[in-house]
Amino acid sequence: MLRQWREVLHDSVAHGRLMFVEGAPGIGKTRLCDAAAVIAEDEGFDVLRAVGGELEQGFAWGVVRQLFERPAAARGSALLDGHAAKAAPLLARDASHDAPAGPDIDVSSMAHALFWALANASEDGPVALILDDLHWADESSLVWLTYVERRLRDLPVALLVATRETTRDPIVRLAATADTNRPDELSSHAVRALLADWGWPGESINGGFVDACLDATGGNPFLLCELVRALRAQGTRPDEAGTETVRSQTPERITSWIALRLAALSEPAAQLAKAAAVLPVGTQLPLVAKVAGFEPSAAIELVIELERAGLLVAESKRPQFVHPLVRSATHEWIDPIERGILHRRAARALESIDAGADLVAAQLMSTPPTGDTTVVERLRDGARTVFERGAPELAAQMLERAAEEGCEFDAATRTTLCRELGAALAAAGSPEADRWLEQAFELERDPAQRALDAAALGRSRFSQARFAEGVEAFERGRDVLRDAGIEGELELELTSGWASAVVFTPAIASPPVFEQVANLVQRSMQPTTIAQRVALGHMSGLEMLVGGRPQESWAMAEASWGDGALLDEAGIDEPALWAVTAAAFGAGRLDVVLDITQRVLDLATVAGSPIPAATASCIRSFALLQVGDITGALAESERATQVGGSLGPKHQMFLPSALNVTAQMLIQRGEFDAAREAITLSDSEEAAWNQVLVFLPLLDARGMLELSCGNPEAALAWFEQYSAHAKALIGRDVNPAYTGGWRWGAVEALVQLDRRDEALELATIELAEAERWGQPRAIGRGLRALGRAKGRDGIDELERAVQVFADSGLRLDEAWALFDAGMTLRAAGRRNDAQAHMREALDRADRIESTYLADRAREELRELGARPRRARISGVRALTATERRVARMAAEGLTNREIAERLFVTIHAIRFHLRNSYAKLQVSQRQELSLALVDAEEMGDFE
Repeated sequence: MLRQWREVLHDSVAHGRLMFVEGAPGIGKTRLCDAAAVIAEDEGFDVLRAVGGELEQGFAWGVVRQLFERPAAARGSALLDGHAAKAAPLLARDASHDAPAGPDIDVSSMAHALFWALANASEDGPVALILDDLHWADESSLVWLTYVERRLRDLPVALLVATRETTRDPIVRLAATADTNRPDELSSHAVRALLADWGWPGESINGGFVDACLDATGGNPFLLCELVRALRAQGTRPDEAGTETVRSQTPERITSWIALRLAALSEPAAQLAKAAAVLPVGTQLPLVAKVAGFEPSAAIELVIELERAGLLVAESKRPQFVHPLVRSATHEWIDPIERGILHRRAARALESIDAGADLVAAQLMSTPPTGDTTVVERLRDGARTVFERGAPELAAQMLERAAEEGCEFDAATRTTLCRELGAALAAAGSPEADRWLEQAFELERDPAQRALDAAALGRSRFSQARFAEGVEAFERGRDVLRDAGIEGELELELTSGWASAVVFTPAIASPPVFEQVANLVQRSMQPTTIAQRVALGHMSGLEMLVGGRPQESWAMAEASWGDGALLDEAGIDEPALWAVTAAAFGAGRLDVVLDITQRVLDLATVAGSPIPAATASCIRSFALLQVGDITGALAESERATQVGGSLGPKHQMFLPSALNVTAQMLIQRGEFDAAREAITLSDSEEAAWNQVLVFLPLLDARGMLELSCGNPEAALAWFEQYSAHAKALIGRDVNPAYTGGWRWGAVEALVQLDRRDEALELATIELAEAERWGQPRAIGRGLRALGRAKGRDGIDELERAVQVFADSGLRLDEAWALFDAGMTLRAAGRRNDAQAHMREALDRADRIESTYLADRAREELRELGARPRRARISGVRALTATERRVARMAAEGLTNREIAERLFVTIHAIRFHLRNSYAKLQVSQRQELSLALVDAEEMGDFE
């Protein structure tokens, strides 16, 4: 295993690697970690170590804080540069460090910030992360670790994880990404050698004695060590008589000898051992002594006694047990009542040195309820602290423990506690939030606050994709306001939340949602409050979705957006922003879509907020695809899926759309297998999404893929499912300006199946719907569909489609319309005209890098007797989507750090992409890179 670790270290200098070790307690994982640390230091790695503890699971980011304790002290603000600044309240010893704090720091934002702290730590050289006993790690640290693992190749980091076998999901998923190493039990030969070294050096050891020791310990090194210690204390010899003594032992009995050693200690030493067992690993001796009731000077001698007893290691400043099993056994050895007293005493000691509300609360979590209101307040303080640090699950556990304290709460306190617990569980994405938010709603007497409690319940259900239940909660809050005669901003806030949830349910069909919102907001109004802006934004998106009033939809969106006022006032997490972009798509205002998404990306970059960034990238990729920037669109969709991957239910809201864009772009590049893989979901994912509106883009992508693969029947089935899905949810077909509709794809499938009459009927309906809405892309696609349905008689419609797309800057659609026109002209026998159109199609396809269309156009030109130019394969064309994006940003003068933070990747990843770009463009420095890109643009290599 150590040989493999050396290989991991060697490889990780260029690209980070993970080594995973799993084994039973005492099998030697800790010794392996110790040896790995020595090797890493010898190889020039900065070694960061942490150990999970059975009692430390209640410390928010506990394992992470262990890792960064030393670099935070040594590097200070340098460790917290850029996106890492958000982790300052957690890591910085300098309280004055300028860093954001507060409940807006969710677990994904903190994980991202801590990832950047690791990236900063690796700037001066490679880093080795060694994590032992991960099965005992706190939940938030595991979130961070999985976040790091997905980006590990971008860092010069070697990661060694040691754990017992566990069913904890993050660890199971982590193990699936690497080969699992399992340390072997000691062989008979190894047992003999260790007995000769540890127990009876220079003596003859009976073979039966060796076999008995192997049988009793199962070859476990820790148990063997304990067995030898006990046998020597009893005066047992390694002979035949000793063999009989050993044969009576079992692993359970061997472990119980720890308790015997503890019982043999002097009373003061036993008290110190107990205090060390209840306090966090690595607690300094003065605090351990305080909990035990001694002066630090007296405690030093007790540490020596515990070391001689084989319980503690020789470390006077931070007494530590020789093995986690010893610490666990010591903790279990303490009488339960005394154990609770010690944890309470530890909480007071930690509070006296301002150790942090979370550490105090963690101690109180291990005490039995006694009806103490002070305990409740300390637990609530701890919950607020860990919640603000992005650990809502732990906050919920602390509040649940507070609720169990058994105090006689007054109504106001109980209501507030239920509300806090519900909020923590909601932030953690737990459906258990319902129970506590419902209680808060029922206990609260003030109508306005009751409505807010209902809104919190609605938002919680919405974030878990439980849209219909979210609608019910918002409706309940609206009923409370209606009964109390309360109008104004609060009513508007509830109705906006209701509208955002109802869009994803069949309830949108009857009655129309926007009619209810319109009762509160005039479509022509100029908003003066945040609630009005948000409501107008939702209305604009709803109008666009069902194709009700085209002009009003954009007018409301424009008023809601207010040239950025919505973003400034409501922030980057406001769902109404995406409703406004939907209305902008419907109006053909791609410039507004690109403006909104760029502003959100800029703010998310500064804030280090990955979820808004991923959402903006997903929507931005749609717009870029329409204007024919396939490379840019692919880079945005890659960022959306990479940044947002596994960040919780909020990310899942845009997943089908992101996968749609990814698949559409892969289709344009002719990478059909990769496209199919992108839109293939697991059974659980399929079940979660096939009953909500956001599933439509995925159905569209599946239909387009089958068309491209020459399977029109399968394609038609997907498009028909699209229509049925839309009608079930909104009572009619979706406005074709929403995602481009389904009919134009179905028309192409029917044409390929030679079902022309059906195709013509469907195309006529599509064009009429598009013209009623007035959006250029929808009209162009309607014309294209009608032209394809008419066959040789459809050239006029196709020529009009080409013009509509050209006038609107929709280069991808323009290229395909030119191709269709060329095909139709060829079928009509107009070969010269067909060649002209096909050459234009090829030129457009090459410029926007639609490999699939370019290949088809070349094939058609050859059939027409022409000699098409070859595909461009050198220079800028050789750059990947990400390389091109990075090269452009570097050419604009951005530093590597600035590029990395904008793209939510590491500086090492940027250096890697730039090295590749230099090689492909045959340049050696940034200035030459800039000139190469400018020359490429002037020559038309890309636009």
